[in-house]
Amino acid sequence: MFEKLKQIAQLKSLQDKIKRETVTVEINGVKITMDGSFDVLDIQLNPALDIKSQESAIKQCLAEAKSKLQAAMAKSLSGMI
Repeated sequence: MFEKLKQIAQLKSLQDKIKRETVTVEINGVKITMDGSFDVLDIQLNPALDIKSQESAIKQCLAEAKSKLQAAMAKSLSGMI
């Protein structure tokens, strides 16, 4: 029983750590910052780009940030096993 409670506490601690993690990705001057809850914290656009280029850069930044966060989560979880 005590071991289960210890594991739950470890998981909660890991979850809190992951939520605090942030990733910033920049593509073509468009920069996006995302946290471990996959919330977008900041978007900086590049006024030199046209709308289509900015839309494309935003999509790429979001995908890359999500991928980096998922990799960090997987690494953290693998450390628990």
